[in-house]
Amino acid sequence: MLSRPNKTRIKLRTITSKENAQFPGKLDLVIEILPVAGQAVSSFIKPGMQIEAYAFENPALFTPGSVVVADGEFIGVMGDGKVRLSNAASSEEE
Repeated sequence: MLSRPNKTRIKLRTITSKENAQFPGKLDLVIEILPVAGQAVSSFIKPGMQIEAYAFENPALFTPGSVVVADGEFIGVMGDGKVRLSNAASSEEE
């Protein structure tokens, strides 16, 4: 049986963004996954869902309402996990 990818390139809208008080440089986020034609569907990351996420790079990209593309990797178990974002860029740059 083939499994779906746990890591995929996603397009997202930032709902909330705040710096983590315990780990400087880490952003705690709530994001909405936006649909993209031809996007690989993950078992854990699906268009339309809002989910907690975090990132360690490009904090200026993650302002509420901003649309970003990034590699998203689900860390945790279904129903209790977060998406780790990396290689983020403004959606206009892709």
